Amino acid sequence: MRTLILFAFLGMISLHGFAQSSTTTDKRNSQSTSGSNSTAKAKNNYEKPLAQPGALRPNLTWLSTDEKIYADSNLRKQTPLILVLFNPSCGHCMEVAVSMKMRIQELAGVDIVFLTGGNLLAELPSFIQQTRFSGMPNVYVGTDYTDISKQLFEYNGIPQIMVYNKDRILLKTYYKQIDLDEIIRLVRSE
Repeated sequence: MRTLILFAFLGMISLHGFAQSSTTTDKRNSQSTSGSNSTAKAKNNYEKPLAQPGALRPNLTWLSTDEKIYADSNLRKQTPLILVLFNPSCGHCMEVAVSMKMRIQELAGVDIVFLTGGNLLAELPSFIQQTRFSGMPNVYVGTDYTDISKQLFEYNGIPQIMVYNKDRILLKTYYKQIDLDEIIRLVRSE
C-alpha cells in the first residue's frame, strides 16, 4: 500500500490514470466508513489535517540535486513560505513553476520550496533548467527526504501549493491551479 500511495503521489502517470483511481479508492473507503458524500468531504473537509488551513507547518527536510540535505534551518526565520508538492515531469507543474518564476520579484520576501518524491532526484536538473530556478536565493527544489509529503498530499491534483505565513500557519492550499495575485496578497499581508 505504501508503494502504491507513493507512486500515485509522484504522478508518474496521468492524473486521470493511476492517481485518479487511487483517489476513487480512497473516496470509496471514506464513503463506506462515514456514509457521507465522499466528493464533498475531499474538497471541503480535508482528509489530511496538515493540509487544512490553520495547521502548523511540519518541519521540512529535502535533498537537493547536488545531494546536500536541507532543512528548515536553511529557510529565513519569520518568513512566509510557499510549499509546492509536484512532479518534475508534470507539464502542469512546470507551467505553475514558470508562472511563479515570472513574478519572482513580487515573491522576493517569501521562501519557496518545490518538493517531490524521493525517487525523482534524477529528474530535478531538467526541471530546474527549464524553470530557470538555478541560483535563486529564495527558491529550493528537492526531493522529500523524510516523507513528510505523505502527511500533506491529498490526491486532489498536482501541483499542491500550500501557503504558510511567517508563523508557520497554513493560510491556504491550492490544487492544480493557483491564483498568484491572491498568493502575493496573502504573503504580503504577513
